[in-house]
Amino acid sequence: MHISYADIVARRLPLTPAESVALVDAAAAACDREQLATLARLEHILLHANGTVSVADAEADQSVDRLRALAALLSRLLRVDTDEGGRRPAGIPGPLMLMLARVRGEIDLPAPTLDEFRRVLARVGEADPATLAAVYLRTAPAPVVVPDPAVPDAVERTVAPASIPGHSRRRRDAWVAPAAAFAAGCAVALTFVVATGWKPTRSAAALDPSTARAERTATERHDASTAGANDGPVARRTDAAFDRQPARAGATALPTTGVAGEGDEHSPTPLIARTLMTDAFSPSFSTDGGLLFHLGRTDGRLMKASVARDGAVSVTPLVEDAAANFHGVMSPDGTRLAFDSDRDGVRGVYVADADGSAPRRVSGEGFATAPNWSPDGGRLAFVKSEPEHPKVWNVWVVDLATGRLTRVSHHRIGQAWRPSWFPDGRRLAYSVEDDLIVLDLDRQRSRVIRSPERGRLVRTPAVSPDGRRVVFQVFGDGVWLFDLPSGTMHRVLADRTAEEFAWSPDGKRIAFHARHVGRWSLWQLSL
Repeated sequence: MHISYADIVARRLPLTPAESVALVDAAAAACDREQLATLARLEHILLHANGTVSVADAEADQSVDRLRALAALLSRLLRVDTDEGGRRPAGIPGPLMLMLARVRGEIDLPAPTLDEFRRVLARVGEADPATLAAVYLRTAPAPVVVPDPAVPDAVERTVAPASIPGHSRRRRDAWVAPAAAFAAGCAVALTFVVATGWKPTRSAAALDPSTARAERTATERHDASTAGANDGPVARRTDAAFDRQPARAGATALPTTGVAGEGDEHSPTPLIARTLMTDAFSPSFSTDGGLLFHLGRTDGRLMKASVARDGAVSVTPLVEDAAANFHGVMSPDGTRLAFDSDRDGVRGVYVADADGSAPRRVSGEGFATAPNWSPDGGRLAFVKSEPEHPKVWNVWVVDLATGRLTRVSHHRIGQAWRPSWFPDGRRLAYSVEDDLIVLDLDRQRSRVIRSPERGRLVRTPAVSPDGRRVVFQVFGDGVWLFDLPSGTMHRVLADRTAEEFAWSPDGKRIAFHARHVGRWSLWQLSL
């Protein structure tokens, strides 16, 4: 089963920038395979139900400039020229708009090369089969049978695609997202038992790893702008730019105590199977022994995996609506859920009941994301963009009893990320650029720890339950652990894609998401 690109364009269904880029990238790759000098006609480029793209006819107009053809296709998919009412659609990343303007000669900058154009596309999305399969399901004109990669031996299931032209993304997602969540949930439930080794006699308060080791697979470096589950634009800096900067006063370069991860005693094991059709991100443990995470990078759906006393595993949507929802974390007493969402148009932080009902915005106006609960459950820390400089993020804290918002960091460049509380409720750890920051809220003092690898970003820190260790990602170099009492750090995992860490309540392991074999999935590592 397939649908042509001409039909996709004709249906004018809303596509996210990542989906549009995935379609363009896949078309370019298909033409590369057919050795076409230019982009084939749209009716000859076919999107298949399994998320692959092919060219049905190798004949193409060789007089067409390939760069302009790709740019024109992207413009049509993004509907840059004419949206409803003649308005340009919102939410398109600035680099894409700039690149399209350069191709068209609309600004006084030289036209990009084809390689430069495709590099910009790669920062926004890629030809991922799961993304392309999701586009197919929404654009195919009738119910189709799609092979389910979560089930061996190519067992098939029937899925009804969204094929009603003119529906907005939110109206469409109102019934597509629950259906996709249910299908993905069934696969998660089965593989959750296998991967974690759940048994009826095991306590529901722990998510123990499987005794079998996960196979070691090659990992690939990914662009920083796609990390953090699509949390807005990332201010990028090159290693060369870092090397030209002098050391900052007060920053500490700590000794390292060796490298682990390649052939060490503990290897990561799957927490949620890697065969889900939709990628899984941002795990967090709840006090009742469950696991929270979200499916999808651009249209996030909050999910919860839990186990009953008899060992039965269930996976259910936590927030079942048409908004994009990310970074779900349960309060320490298990009565409330914090997450970030675009339900009001601009992404912000929300608090809801434990079942996801009655959400209310607590972050005020402007872009905000990545909440974390204080140990007493009375406050939330999160990151928020500056109104005049949206690419600069700082750490904020909201008192949930009074609603009072306080900015607790004051960075002028870079993006602070995912503040994590110490058990004393007085300190926060977060990252910005190539620094790990430990902030004392009472004393208004910061301890700055430099990246163990000069010039590399420090990202997604998480404080252990005992407050003695901080795990974090060094971008492009793997997972590192900082020991506060000794002041040393060492690498615990060489996987360069691992990020978004959560400690188990007993402090013996961490959960995270990582990319293996072209798919993002959830893993855990014993420490």
